[in-house]
Amino acid sequence: MPTASVEVEREGKVSSASAVGNGPLDAALRAANVALDLDLELIEFHTRALTAGTDALAEVVVRVRRGEVESTGQAASTDTVEAALKAYLSAASAVLPARKGAAA
Repeated sequence: MPTASVEVEREGKVSSASAVGNGPLDAALRAANVALDLDLELIEFHTRALTAGTDALAEVVVRVRRGEVESTGQAASTDTVEAALKAYLSAASAVLPARKGAAA
């Protein structure tokens, strides 16, 4: 059963979580949602190779939705799951509600 653990920092506070999924990417995104205490809907996922070879750099672009708000994130890495998670977190940052007492 694919399992992932993530650690995210938001407004100076570090949160970590683990989750299982139907694949490594699903597990990583579920863990990110738990760590962020947020339920995002992944509505688009695109990946492409930026370089050639078995160590190719992969670019991932995602679009997420939280309620009526949508956001896009992009990231690149030689590890496609890492690139996808970074893109997801980039998109999530635009739809995250501000924490009470946090500076605007």
